[in-house]
Amino acid sequence: MNAGPATVRLVPSAPSFRVGDRVSVEVRIENATNVASVPFHLRYNRQVLEFVPPATQGSFLNSDGANSVFLATDSGGGGEVVVGLSRLGGGDGMSGAGT
Repeated sequence: MNAGPATVRLVPSAPSFRVGDRVSVEVRIENATNVASVPFHLRYNRQVLEFVPPATQGSFLNSDGANSVFLATDSGGGGEVVVGLSRLGGGDGMSGAGT
């Protein structure tokens, strides 16, 4: 059994960037228990950053071989990415840590 709540962290691919650099951001979960779905919105300053698809799914929710559905799209007006990630079928969710 995990002690304490799950934590989610955004981890950039480097500590600093210059204009024109491509920035990748990993979404990491730690201390998770029975997670089957991870929907969220990620807001950013569209005057500084631009979402460049495609986003890629990490391995956390399907690391046991389960099938999953992943979607990451710009909200249309820029400044927000809508993310949906879910395990397919019934059963237990994943526990532990990953991206």
